[in-house]
Amino acid sequence: MAPLTSFRNEAVEMIEKTLGKKLNGNERDEIQAAVDAAILKSVGRAEQTAVDTMLRYPLEDQDKAHKMADELRRKNVALIANLSSQR
Repeated sequence: MAPLTSFRNEAVEMIEKTLGKKLNGNERDEIQAAVDAAILKSVGRAEQTAVDTMLRYPLEDQDKAHKMADELRRKNVALIANLSSQR
């Protein structure tokens, strides 16, 4: 998986291309913060959707579903920590 900063930087570059100008430092910081927030929101929604889906397993498979949900949560915490450290 590509580092989260590469997604954020790509988004900023796309915005600059769309605007037809380079952003100044303050604008760039604000856009990067907005992209970070959008990524975090997306991760949260994706996690909740995945967990909800896993927990719909038949009762006899609930242990496996809970283990999968826990693993997904751990990976998302690591992803969020990675993104937060890049600020």
